[in-house]
Amino acid sequence: MKANLTILIDNVYSRLVSDDVTPIHAVAKALAIPVPGAQFTKWFKSGKWNGTHKFLERPSNRCYTGLLPIVRRALEEAGHRGWNEVDNRSCPPAIPGIAYRGPALRPYQTQIVKDMRTVGRGIVKVATGGGKTVIAAAAIGDLRQRTLFLVHRKELAAQACDRFREWLTVPIGLIAEGELGTGSPVVVAMIQSLFAKWKSDPTWIERYLKTIGVVVVDEAHRASSNSWEKMLRRVPAFYRFGLSGTPLVKHDVRDLTLIGLTGELLADATAKQLISEGWLARPQCVFLDA
Repeated sequence: MKANLTILIDNVYSRLVSDDVTPIHAVAKALAIPVPGAQFTKWFKSGKWNGTHKFLERPSNRCYTGLLPIVRRALEEAGHRGWNEVDNRSCPPAIPGIAYRGPALRPYQTQIVKDMRTVGRGIVKVATGGGKTVIAAAAIGDLRQRTLFLVHRKELAAQACDRFREWLTVPIGLIAEGELGTGSPVVVAMIQSLFAKWKSDPTWIERYLKTIGVVVVDEAHRASSNSWEKMLRRVPAFYRFGLSGTPLVKHDVRDLTLIGLTGELLADATAKQLISEGWLARPQCVFLDA
């Protein structure tokens, strides 16, 4: 079956254009995710909702670009072939002066940074102790773009600022509890503070977000709230990454939202791997009789 279909690809959203509804229906079905507990809601009981979260928006027929691998698989499994893809993404020019000067990278960290540049988006899964912040700093220095690094707690914001100021060659800005340091090429932001500023002055914040070339979500497995999604879909960054030690464990709407906004799993440095390579110590358990 030949699909009369074009997929228009952008940084955040991609749109399906077709005068044949058949491939659209196949994608819509693949992007309809059951919501746990939906059967207990009044909307489900009244028949007004079928209990699924629909990631393909209708009638615009658009979805998050990170979900395109699922879209392609759905089309192939439904027997559609020969659709056209128009990629409207373009990498912004590099900013001079941004460079990494931190600790020497371990081999797996070097490979992850290389993959981040090559693929451009995805979830970087690294076990505790594997150096997620080092990887983030090295990637920022390699990509050389205006960067927004999102965290969910004040302590994490302070830690990231300290490390980036030590490991990067540019000033580091901070958006947190009254601070609005957006003039720097690299900014660490508490999601709560960014969201609050967006609610009070959406035009100003959205103008700033349009300047971002790299967005990195720290502790990405926590990025499931409404505020995270609203902010991430307003950052039209070319490069998009999530950092986590335990991402994609629930296989639900939250996981698909994260994949949609950042991309599929890009790297997986497990504790077993890091122990075998000598970067982490093998744990020893000692049981003491009471």
